[in-house]
Amino acid sequence: MAKTLGINTQVLLLAQYINEFSAFCTSIVAYNSEGTVLHGRNMDFLFEATMRNITYQGEFYKNGKHLYTAVMYAGLNGVATGWREGFSVSINNRKPSFRSDPIAFLENVALIFLGYT
Repeated sequence: MAKTLGINTQVLLLAQYINEFSAFCTSIVAYNSEGTVLHGRNMDFLFEATMRNITYQGEFYKNGKHLYTAVMYAGLNGVATGWREGFSVSINNRKPSFRSDPIAFLENVALIFLGYT
């Protein structure tokens, strides 16, 4: 990905964690009076202007058939929120968060680089 984007691999790796360092996102699943299930999501992150500029809605197809739609960040791996008919998914951020416990969060990130999941 770094080669295609024409950027340094280490810069890309750091960018992969920008959401982890800054977000404090949550999701809610509810239904309305007609029984329609709703999946709401807030994308509460720092660096709002930067994140807003790289956020997009991706449409995924296989053999011409629509598989799912997802909220994504340009240059980052993974799906923050995705949905298709009858199904939705969202990934909440790594805890502890940078906002709630910065030291524990940095320890957690260090464990990632040491091979822990």
